[in-house]
Amino acid sequence: MKRGYMDQNTELLPDSLLDARREMLIHTFESAGVDAAVIYGDVASAEELMYFANLWPYWGSAVCILGKDGSRKMVTGMTARVNFWVSMMSRAPQDDIIGAGSGLNLSLVKYLAQLYPSGAAIGLVGEYFPESMKCAIEGAGFATIWIEDIAFSLLDLRDNAYRINLVRGIDLMTQAISGALNGATDVNKTMLGIAADVEYACRTAGAMDALFLGGDKDLVFSKATDQKPDSPWTLYMQIQFLGDWIVIARNTDFASNKRAFAARSKALAGLKPGLAHRISDIDGWEIYLYQQIRSDHLSRTSSGNVELSPNQVIGLRLCDWENGIMIEDAALITDSGARLLTGGF
Repeated sequence: MKRGYMDQNTELLPDSLLDARREMLIHTFESAGVDAAVIYGDVASAEELMYFANLWPYWGSAVCILGKDGSRKMVTGMTARVNFWVSMMSRAPQDDIIGAGSGLNLSLVKYLAQLYPSGAAIGLVGEYFPESMKCAIEGAGFATIWIEDIAFSLLDLRDNAYRINLVRGIDLMTQAISGALNGATDVNKTMLGIAADVEYACRTAGAMDALFLGGDKDLVFSKATDQKPDSPWTLYMQIQFLGDWIVIARNTDFASNKRAFAARSKALAGLKPGLAHRISDIDGWEIYLYQQIRSDHLSRTSSGNVELSPNQVIGLRLCDWENGIMIEDAALITDSGARLLTGGF
């Protein structure tokens, strides 16, 4: 379950901006051949649902039915008891929200049948869109078209509200992490103890969700063990702040981090708007670029080329495979080079 209260933040994210985000997706409906979209998200992965409907379920799952006219209906796997919260977050009227509990698929197809004729084409959005939900939609007489690739691309370059919220979260989390990591060199601390200290600091600072893993010399990551480390190791920190993910990784050997920071500075200086390689090499460090930080970030690969845009927030990972060192940060693309957002420790 998610932790941390999420408010609607209408000053940063007014209704007009949410409408504009949805309009960008609706604009692609005709070329994609769809009459409406069902945007899926769950407690583990809901990037598209969060961006287009401002909802990340704190447990279970939910969908937004988005029509060509901009109308939206919400069906959640939560109960009607939290319809008020769903309405507050998504700005959808409570009358347009169904708290279906375990009957989400059934309620969804009933809603679709009320809104669209049999045979209508429904676009599916959500990287982990359930097969059972797809089959339920098709079983109710609708055609389905996968348009997640379209929605995914729209999240590569997001609006200023996203960047403001992300930078706010980064500022809070980096302060919390830098203080907690002071204990990383304490020989009496276990790996689990260090990870717990950092998580507690981040949760206290307002983290909505968090994932902390320990990486060994081969940069294989798993849950930090309750044992004292016999050598330096990498702490991978993935933190969610009001729906947006932040990833920071540091080695417990500060000297190794400093070597990485020198290569990082060179990489940042060369990252400007335009075409860039997703993988490069600087002073023996492999550099990986990520256009999005998502809930499954650690399992994602980086390859090929990418078109960087001004004010785009990217993930930047540096790996020294020979010595088993990895750091990761977030950076903002500017005309004069990328600006580090997660520095200071």
